Amino acid sequence: MSEKPSKNGEGAEVKAEKSEEPGKKREGEQFTCPRCGRPASYIERQRKGDRVYYVAVHYKGFRKEGGKVKKDLEKCYLGPMEYVLVEKLHGLGLAGLMDRDRFKRYVREALDSAELSLKDLLELAVEVAGRALELVETSDVDDSLAERAKQAYNTLIKVYGKLKERRLVERFAKA
Repeated sequence: MSEKPSKNGEGAEVKAEKSEEPGKKREGEQFTCPRCGRPASYIERQRKGDRVYYVAVHYKGFRKEGGKVKKDLEKCYLGPMEYVLVEKLHGLGLAGLMDRDRFKRYVREALDSAELSLKDLLELAVEVAGRALELVETSDVDDSLAERAKQAYNTLIKVYGKLKERRLVERFAKA
């Protein structure tokens, strides 16, 4: 992995390297840049002090500059590896675009939050189930995941039964 120190506009030293993080591609592969939607050649990881930032690098060919041939690159900023300052306020483990598991972690953190009521949890369960139903037609699911979905379904049926016993179903329907 090559590192090349440079200076950014504010004078801070920046070390750029090709990323070994999620989203890494094999030689010759291209992927879609999450920022602009165009094909990107690779992800570059930049260190600024103790922070890490990512940029998608778009290779556009070569250009002549002062008698020298240079690569013509365009970069799209993808954000930091982690959001340190925002995280202090939210506590959700906010992460940058390169973290592919961030949404699952956000949902788990929200579910663990004491601020969610039973009504909130049930509304989220309905939304998640609806989204899963939309995706089930187009996604491959292995047997173990299908079995876990069946267990989740049975758990929701039990929750509904308990709510009905406590006559809470009518209250939720009115709310």
